[in-house]
Amino acid sequence: MDHLADLACWQSAQVGRVAHFHPRSSGHHPPVEFRLLRGPEHLFLRYDVKDQFVRMVRSLPQSTVCQDSCVEFFVQPNGDGYLNFEFSANGTPLCYHIRDCAREVEGFADFEPLAVEDLARLQMAGTLLGRNATELTEPIDWFLAVAIPLDLLARAGGGRPQCGDQWRGNFYKCADHSSHPHWAYWNDIGPELNFHLPNGFAPLQFA
Repeated sequence: MDHLADLACWQSAQVGRVAHFHPRSSGHHPPVEFRLLRGPEHLFLRYDVKDQFVRMVRSLPQSTVCQDSCVEFFVQPNGDGYLNFEFSANGTPLCYHIRDCAREVEGFADFEPLAVEDLARLQMAGTLLGRNATELTEPIDWFLAVAIPLDLLARAGGGRPQCGDQWRGNFYKCADHSSHPHWAYWNDIGPELNFHLPNGFAPLQFA
């Protein structure tokens, strides 16, 4: 989808900002904007980041990309649990269907990773796709755009959202293992450093 890289194609989307930083973050607070659009077969998601100290170590799908410079979208349709879409700046994805987010030794109380074949259906465009780096120390502006097939969202009760439909979700930026770690969010999650708090999700109204 070549249009994913064309910012003009995103002009109809409202611009949101991932601007709340958890107190445990370092002094590096990169400005992050996001856009979300619905189509007949996909949700279209785009992040634009003015960053520095960009870490891109992960390259295997379903690896712990939150330790890299990472953008994330958690979405809860009106159904069974939520999905977390997490992407290293280089496009490496992690995605689970989480029905019970209580923490256990093996992860969550009830969750299912999306299959690698499903992750391969995510279509992407971005500045740093396929790159690997322990850390890019110079300032860099980068974007990542993703087309998410709606049938993947159906696993958590999502269908084809119509104008006026309301789901819930949150948008995040993190870099757990960079030299300047930070944890940022669109909707405030409160004092606990835990992105997996559905009570912290906010309404997403489809136009």
